[in-house]
Amino acid sequence: MSAKLTIRLLGGFTLELDGKPVSGLPSRKAEALIAYLVMHKRPFPRELLADLLWDDRPQDQTLANLRSLLSGVRRKLGPFLTVTRQSIGFNHDADYWLDVAAFTAQLPARDPTSVSLPNDLSQIETAVAIYQGHFLDGFYVRESRRFEEWASIERERLQRLAVSGLQQLVHDTLNRGQYAAGIEYAVRLLEFDPLSEAAHRHLMLLLARSGQRNSALKQYDICCQILENELGVPPANETTALYQRIRSSQTAPLHNLPPQTTPFVGRETEMVELSRLLADENGRFITLLGPGGIGKTRLALQAAMHIVQNQPGMFLHGIRFVPLHTIDSGEFLHASIAAALDFSFSRPQPPDEQLINYLRGKEVLLILDNFEQLLHAPNSGLTLLTNILQQAPFVKLLVTSRIRLHVPGEQLFDMRGLSFPTKNTAVLAENYSAVRLFIESARRVHQDFAPDQAEMAAIVRICRLLDGIPLGIELAAAWVRLLSCAEVEAGIAQDL
Repeated sequence: MSAKLTIRLLGGFTLELDGKPVSGLPSRKAEALIAYLVMHKRPFPRELLADLLWDDRPQDQTLANLRSLLSGVRRKLGPFLTVTRQSIGFNHDADYWLDVAAFTAQLPARDPTSVSLPNDLSQIETAVAIYQGHFLDGFYVRESRRFEEWASIERERLQRLAVSGLQQLVHDTLNRGQYAAGIEYAVRLLEFDPLSEAAHRHLMLLLARSGQRNSALKQYDICCQILENELGVPPANETTALYQRIRSSQTAPLHNLPPQTTPFVGRETEMVELSRLLADENGRFITLLGPGGIGKTRLALQAAMHIVQNQPGMFLHGIRFVPLHTIDSGEFLHASIAAALDFSFSRPQPPDEQLINYLRGKEVLLILDNFEQLLHAPNSGLTLLTNILQQAPFVKLLVTSRIRLHVPGEQLFDMRGLSFPTKNTAVLAENYSAVRLFIESARRVHQDFAPDQAEMAAIVRICRLLDGIPLGIELAAAWVRLLSCAEVEAGIAQDL
């Protein structure tokens, strides 16, 4: 059975045969020859290889040097070479593994000069794990200028690809709330390019979101020092603005979400999806759309609490719930938002302008609940929402409404009833969220409620009659203290 050759060129040069280091190669030029050949799929004329490895010498001398060098290499790695009188190449049909090939296989470019990356992030993660250092890092061959030039070009190409991969991973981990992994990727990115302000900003933001605000502020100082020492310039306005945003977030309360007195039933998939949309940098204005009683407010609050519990740093200045059921005109909208933010107005600047100026540097999620009742008023408040989105770039809006708002950038999240069996059957009915909600709601008024098969069938029919609407189901379940499930069903059917 033939041995397997492992070649690592990322981070230096190492050779292993069946896991054991290969020793006894003639010289550094022998290693350079192996590296050059394995990186190409074709053989090369001996004259070209001799010229590559020995500068400015007569050809007969360089060819003699190559023959001597090749003799020593073949003694160690003969099966991995294809040698003729005219050419030398690497035997790519042999059993070998090359880290560069494994790295680039995970990051297929559209053309030889492209650094475009695949959408499969697991591929990028694998590639970054393989990239243990720069191509032939610390590897120098004397009097081999052409080889060094080739190695430099390859080093730059592979580094660009690694940097692009790390940038995408940093961006994605930030969006997914995987801050610990993102910090590791950002640190590696800065090792490659310590002058990249974008990488410094990403690291600052990742540290802040993970609760390490002091470290985030310290990273700004590190960035300033590097830019001053290397370039003699201050950081960009964007970097300083982020620093100020993080610093001002230290005293911000996390949220003002009202506590919920009943368990959250169903909608787990919708909650995770809504949380994901809110984490996405493009999800700045989301409208939870659906009829009354469908559970818009509860889903908005549950998704917000999910963020608070699992990714508390997603919004540096917190999450604010703004109930709108007590106002009937948009002219009072700024006051409702200000109250939720604990912000006080002062004269003489118009209140809307004061509010927007306050929000301009804030990273906050505003949950505007029951917006539909403002839409028919002379002042609907939509102008204020539009101005907030345009002038306060780090504010996100989550709106609950029975009617879409038709504001530019609005992203709709349609809500429907909870799931229920489509047939009148009690078999596995409790697997459906509408049925579970009915049973849990019934037990709040009737602790011993344990429906038999006939009652379960009636519950299924009730959920179907109510089309899975949570509020209707909760109201219907409240009657089991006085009526049987069949009687509740009959009453609903009569009303409908």
